[in-house]
Amino acid sequence: MTASPRPCPAQVPDSSAALRLARFFAAGCLGQALAALVRAGVVREMARDRPSVDELAHRTGTDPATLSRFLRAGKAAGVFVEDPPHHFALSDTGELLAEGPGSLGGLLELANTAPVLAAWSAAEHTLRTGESAFAAVHGSSVFDHLAQAPALAGAVGRAMGASVAAELVPASVDLPSARHVVDVGAGGARLLTALLAAQPHLVGTLVGVPTAAREQVAEELRRSGVRSRCRLPDGEVLPQDGDVYLLCHVLPCLDDEDAVSLLRSLVPVLREGARLLVIGFVPSARDRTPVIPALDVWMAAMCGGRQRTEHEYSALLDRAGLLLHARHGVRPDTECVLEVVRR
Repeated sequence: MTASPRPCPAQVPDSSAALRLARFFAAGCLGQALAALVRAGVVREMARDRPSVDELAHRTGTDPATLSRFLRAGKAAGVFVEDPPHHFALSDTGELLAEGPGSLGGLLELANTAPVLAAWSAAEHTLRTGESAFAAVHGSSVFDHLAQAPALAGAVGRAMGASVAAELVPASVDLPSARHVVDVGAGGARLLTALLAAQPHLVGTLVGVPTAAREQVAEELRRSGVRSRCRLPDGEVLPQDGDVYLLCHVLPCLDDEDAVSLLRSLVPVLREGARLLVIGFVPSARDRTPVIPALDVWMAAMCGGRQRTEHEYSALLDRAGLLLHARHGVRPDTECVLEVVRR
């Protein structure tokens, strides 16, 4: 009798090196499981109260027995706690899955959408050629794909919504002297919405909102009470009267040539006194986690872009005729603001 092939190893070798590698397998499985819990609304319900598994399954339309298995997997990873039995709640770690600034739920959801997972299956293409695996798999860039994929555009918007830029920018930059803020290459409306809500004297423009996301963005602006002070122009023509221009997590999506081209397009609108704020991660020797290097690989596979050090940003800006004037919010493993002016 021929034995059936086993789908997984019988055991993990008992060594610290093997355990470290085993965690990568577990992380992949858990990432997809947590993303499913976020998409199904389970995390949202857990953030409200502590229902039983049966009640949680009823609220979210999930299978109780399978939901229990997903939650126990998350418990083993420290994401959930169980007390009393069959009642699960978010741990301190799990609270970071709930929506809001600093949330990682949107990023996990985005990383585990079908188009992104399909692109990851071709990561070897990126490794061998340096080209985007997403474009190789889907036949179009991730930006073109977003224009026709509302679900993916929504996932990008939710991932971008976790950015702490809405708190970082006002704390770093003098906004009372500004009037018009222009968000370039918007992945969502949260940053500009927060700035307009906190600074009633400001007006804003969102440039580059994907067609598939326009209704959602407009509704977000309406809910926040700032729609009348924010323009959503068709196309990507930059307003000439901006006082502050925002590039939030845009340049890492681009290779060096496209990044320089975008920066050069901003030079004519940066009149005297106007500022460009480049918001994103800047790798440094002080970082404590592998998150930014992981994002660097992500950018390579998804869009052919990369994360850049402060020195590499300075080199790009110099090629475009711009100058890094100041850096704000310098902390390990988190976003910062690069304040840029014309030379």
